[in-house]
Amino acid sequence: SGMSPEKVSISENIIGGTLESAFGFPRIGIRIANIEGVEIEDNEIQFSLSNTPGFHYTGVWIENCRGANVKSNRILNIDPPNQLYQLEDLLVGLRVDNSHGTCIEQNNLEALGQGMRFSGNSIVYSLFRNTMSGFDQGVFLHSADIGLRQGWYGGIIENDLDNNWIRSNGPTTDR
Repeated sequence: SGMSPEKVSISENIIGGTLESAFGFPRIGIRIANIEGVEIEDNEIQFSLSNTPGFHYTGVWIENCRGANVKSNRILNIDPPNQLYQLEDLLVGLRVDNSHGTCIEQNNLEALGQGMRFSGNSIVYSLFRNTMSGFDQGVFLHSADIGLRQGWYGGIIENDLDNNWIRSNGPTTDR
């Protein structure tokens, strides 16, 4: 009818409980599919996985979301195992599937199996100032195209990487 849809924004939420309330923890914190230009900002998603889980857990999962903006979120496992490699791909902070033009900026991902996981055509327009602390695999590419070069330089604005990988205790697979 000629009307354009409003931009979808999910922001300023706390998802997950405390150690005293195990029922409050999600399996998937935020999952969005087939929405162009979605904004996911300023959320905190908590897990409590001290042992190898029997299912896949994900903080933010975007699928077929062209132009998504994932910014200033904190995704953490508040009760991690001593050896994070036990979590493998069973606990992923940010999962991006077939989402071309995604901007991933200033997120904190803590004590996870994989910080970020990409698959399919997921060309990333900006990937900067993210911090991954405590992980088995920082960024995992599964048959993914995220573009040849991350970061860009244009005029006064310098959008360089500035991502930080902070080593966890115990062995890690990749950075």
